[in-house]
Amino acid sequence: MTIGEIIKNRREELKMTQDELARLVGYKHKASITKIESGERKLMQDKILVFSKALRFTPEQLMGWDTKATEQMTFTDKEKEHIKKYRALDQRGRDTVDFILNVEYEHTQQLRMAYKKEGAMIHYPFAGYLAAAGRWVYVDADDVKDNYVYVKVKDGATFVFGVSGDSMEPEFYNGDLVYVQRTKELEFGDIGIFLIGNEYYIKEYGPDGLHSKNPNYPVMPGTPDIQVIGKVIGKVEE
Repeated sequence: MTIGEIIKNRREELKMTQDELARLVGYKHKASITKIESGERKLMQDKILVFSKALRFTPEQLMGWDTKATEQMTFTDKEKEHIKKYRALDQRGRDTVDFILNVEYEHTQQLRMAYKKEGAMIHYPFAGYLAAAGRWVYVDADDVKDNYVYVKVKDGATFVFGVSGDSMEPEFYNGDLVYVQRTKELEFGDIGIFLIGNEYYIKEYGPDGLHSKNPNYPVMPGTPDIQVIGKVIGKVEE
């Protein structure tokens, strides 16, 4: 059972409308709930606790990690297709899938334990001091898989980046480390990582373009070629 299906079933069990759930979890429209329940939109990690509270579920139940729920779990068409393909692989292919699955499973278990412990530390992929709060060169997680930084766990974080430059002062200073969540969706006022042509920027997303916190930097007008890489969700505190 997918997370969307779990959310829908629980919402209906509580006799709650999509509008009601949307208000409880901070969405403006029920369309966001519709997309999550259908699987069209992923449930971001920073929303797991909010949804759990609204649905009177534990995070484990919401994510399908609860043991009793797992025993009753049915397979989706996509999961059945994965199993079919796995069985068609040769031994080398199965070993490769097993390796990746074990790595991701261990990482998920590590996160689960960290979320339960206040102030827990965890390793995040670290791309170095590339988010030059003006322009910078982005390195994907696949390119920095051997570089990690050991910091406090942050719900929803995918990477940690270092800031250089002064265009985002006074919110982010040269040398700061920031948590970044991989996402394609931002709301006005969010700080994001953006790709324009071959250059990457850390800026505030606004209705008229990309803004710096430092007034000495002009607004970068919004254009169709701007791509959202992720959302800055906090600063790493010492």
